[in-house]
Amino acid sequence: MDDSRKQQYKRQNNWAKEKYKRIALNIPKEMDTPIKDKAKENNLSVNEYINTLIINDLKNIKATILNPRPALTVEEEMVLEKYNQLTERNKGKAEEKIDSLIEEQTKDNDNMQHGRLYG
Repeated sequence: MDDSRKQQYKRQNNWAKEKYKRIALNIPKEMDTPIKDKAKENNLSVNEYINTLIINDLKNIKATILNPRPALTVEEEMVLEKYNQLTERNKGKAEEKIDSLIEEQTKDNDNMQHGRLYG
């Protein structure tokens, strides 16, 4: 290898030492292939893939290891809130309807027991 190539590698290594921190990562052997496949599927190196996962996790407070639900957009949050409101409102209407049907059935049962038929 010629000296200019060695100097280039040396400069690159020095630059990397200044800009990056090397972290050793131990993973179960059976996870090696799925991680490589997922990285390749996304056109990333394994290093880029793992970095992307970590950075996205740190940026997105709602989607973390402890809370795997992906973050919702503002629009999605609004839709969810509207859905919850409608669900709560419909729940109340359903309970009213059930109470009404029970009351009606009770009256019908009472009328049948006392021989009162109506039509």
